[in-house]
Amino acid sequence: MIGPILLHELCIYHYLCVDKKYVVNVVTGDHRGGGTDANVFLTMYGDKGDSGERKLHKSETNTDKFERGKTDRFSLEAVDLGKLYKVKIRHDNSMLSPAWFLDRVEVNDVQENQNYVFHCERWLGKNKDDGKIERNLYVKVRS
Repeated sequence: MIGPILLHELCIYHYLCVDKKYVVNVVTGDHRGGGTDANVFLTMYGDKGDSGERKLHKSETNTDKFERGKTDRFSLEAVDLGKLYKVKIRHDNSMLSPAWFLDRVEVNDVQENQNYVFHCERWLGKNKDDGKIERNLYVKVRS
């Protein structure tokens, strides 16, 4: 049997730990050789915390993800991150041609109906641009 105080604490814990759904659109730029078969990872940061690094496994929109000029959609669950201000996106530099031209990342907080856009418009590749395979992207502020 659960006492009234323990039951109250469990309800508060459940409320604080309820996952929120985020829909993430990753837009690969329309540049020659811009797609990648490398494994891609994303971390979202908000004013209430971060999601932890997540591998972007299965695209809901494409069987071959992160291809030139395509948008890949992923559904992620995380604790309430609050207002998002940054995403970190990277790949593991695996496969034959891992360099990737990332146009942007769009995140929709489904419960709050809030959209966030993170522009990149750069290469992630050891042999491209500045040689980085990880980018910190900050939310585009609406004017």
